Amino acid sequence: MPNTAERVSEIPAIGIDNSGGAHAGNLYAAFYTWTGSSMVVEVATSTTGGSSWGVPVRVTACSPHDQFFPWLSVSSSGLVGVSWLDRRDDPTNLSYEAFAAVSSDGGATFPNLQIASASSNPNNDGFKSAFMGDYTGNVWNSTGTTLYASWMDSRNGASMQDEVGGRIGTGSVPAWNFACSPNVGASSNQLNGVAAVSASDVWAVGYAYPSASTGVSQTLTEHWNGTSWNVVSSPNVGTLSNSLNAVAVVSASDVWAVGYSHTSSGGTESLQTLIEHWNGTSWSVVSSPNVGSDDVLNGVAVVSATDIWAVGYANNESQTLIEHWNGTSWSVVSSPNVGTFKNQLNSVAVVSATDIWAVGYADSSSSGVLQTLTLHWNGSSWSVVSSPSPGTSTNQLTAVAVVSASDIWAVGFFFTTSGLQETLTEQWNGTSWKVVTSANVGSQSLLYGVTVVSASDIWAVGNTFNTSFSNFETLTLHWNGTSWSVVKSLSDGTGTVGNNLLGVAAITANNVWATGYEVNSSSVSQTLLEQYCC
Repeated sequence: MPNTAERVSEIPAIGIDNSGGAHAGNLYAAFYTWTGSSMVVEVATSTTGGSSWGVPVRVTACSPHDQFFPWLSVSSSGLVGVSWLDRRDDPTNLSYEAFAAVSSDGGATFPNLQIASASSNPNNDGFKSAFMGDYTGNVWNSTGTTLYASWMDSRNGASMQDEVGGRIGTGSVPAWNFACSPNVGASSNQLNGVAAVSASDVWAVGYAYPSASTGVSQTLTEHWNGTSWNVVSSPNVGTLSNSLNAVAVVSASDVWAVGYSHTSSGGTESLQTLIEHWNGTSWSVVSSPNVGSDDVLNGVAVVSATDIWAVGYANNESQTLIEHWNGTSWSVVSSPNVGTFKNQLNSVAVVSATDIWAVGYADSSSSGVLQTLTLHWNGSSWSVVSSPSPGTSTNQLTAVAVVSASDIWAVGFFFTTSGLQETLTEQWNGTSWKVVTSANVGSQSLLYGVTVVSASDIWAVGNTFNTSFSNFETLTLHWNGTSWSVVKSLSDGTGTVGNNLLGVAAITANNVWATGYEVNSSSVSQTLLEQYCC
């Protein structure tokens, strides 16, 4: 096994479906495959009693780290349970945790769930770092509702090897899982925003650098069809760079994405607003106005097919920029500015046609002290609504989401008096904005996206600095109606940049998507998609 002298069994684990159900008679085999750089756990299915086998399905998440020691068993009701050891949480590809997955669709999909509460170092195996043990396995209870797994665990320190057990029920708690997402860029790939039409119709947008030599970024749009993510061609108008920063949906054949294009004309470079539309068949550029030489759109939200709002900044962050779609064309709508030096809007959210919020930051000091900025649309005009700024140097709201007219959430980050960067969550109660205590991990924690399921089910995503590995890891916070708490999310990226989640969209309480990027060992940023599910 890589990074250790441990031996790994190559014997597959086999199970058969004797349930009498839809997949009765299916034969399943779980094993690991060497990709050339790592071990991955897969399951193959035979519907012919073993005389022929289908294409193996990857059980484990899209991760460059090793997964090994798989075991498989089939319940009396036909559920396929797999457990294994997984290094996905260690950028050095050494320590592991136990994971499990239950397939209810005949081995087509395997939602992952971590079942070990702590990591183990295989060099602490107690047998001279060479015999971690073959004592892994799993078994279903008699009713076929709970999968019991066992594995070798060395969390208790050097020369310790304990047999540990865990269980996963068929109605178990959901968890964040990696999703395999394509990359088209040779040097950089990033997904900035995500929006869902349905569980089988989700869009993520961002940018990529297809060629490392040209240095010209191209728009990137990826689509989830319920089974896989695929790149969908999108146009580019900028000669120097192009980026899509946010996406919003009206219907399956009416999707909008906004961002910017970067061009050079007569020796002068400028950023221009970029708006693209999906009509159910293809993406196309829709003309959008500009008020200055450097105009960017960061957020978009839908009231209806003929009432859509986009927000950002104009003239190199010197003024807010708000644009409106009336069903025929985009136009600039006057918006206030409070900052003498900077005014920027990052996100917009809709309660109704006469109740819309936009958030960002403003700078009225030459010393660069940023203050939170919240604007409100009452159906006639945009106005500034006071919002708190707890930080001494930087206060920024990056995203906003709506529960109701009297329950709005905005997230971002601020700097404390001691120079620490902390998450910022603010709530509108129908009368005023107030800071709500949020969770932080590490010396630097930031939030970039927020989405609402209900008043007691809200997600915020970003990143946090892990001092143990000296890199940024993904950060997901959850609001349960009373308080914010950290929910474990996954990080594969290495280096000082590491991992970042920038956007999040909820379909149901058990189906949430988050987008961003991770930096691999070659210092190339890759698209990052995680799903909270099952």
